[in-house]
Amino acid sequence: MEYNILYSALSRKDLNDIFDHIAYVLLEPSVAAAVVIRIEKAVRGLEYMPEKFRVYKVLSGCEVREVSESNYSIFYSIDKSDMTVRIHRIIYSGRDMDNQKI
Repeated sequence: MEYNILYSALSRKDLNDIFDHIAYVLLEPSVAAAVVIRIEKAVRGLEYMPEKFRVYKVLSGCEVREVSESNYSIFYSIDKSDMTVRIHRIIYSGRDMDNQKI
């Protein structure tokens, strides 16, 4: 069965910030595009078997899972009732995750 993917506004902002940082701060626009493409491909891979990745933590009774791609952690939850994967955040893996809003 195929799940629908929904990005939160914050995860969309994360993706834009990742691109902007790599393209305009590190001055590597082609690398920025490639990283975003790899992250989006990893997210699309959650359409099938999204439960295959580990549970990062449980927040308010909801399992938040994590998948890594290109030094970034993608945090998401699964709603089986409407076959939806919700992308909550996309965060650089080198950050202190305990101090990040998921």
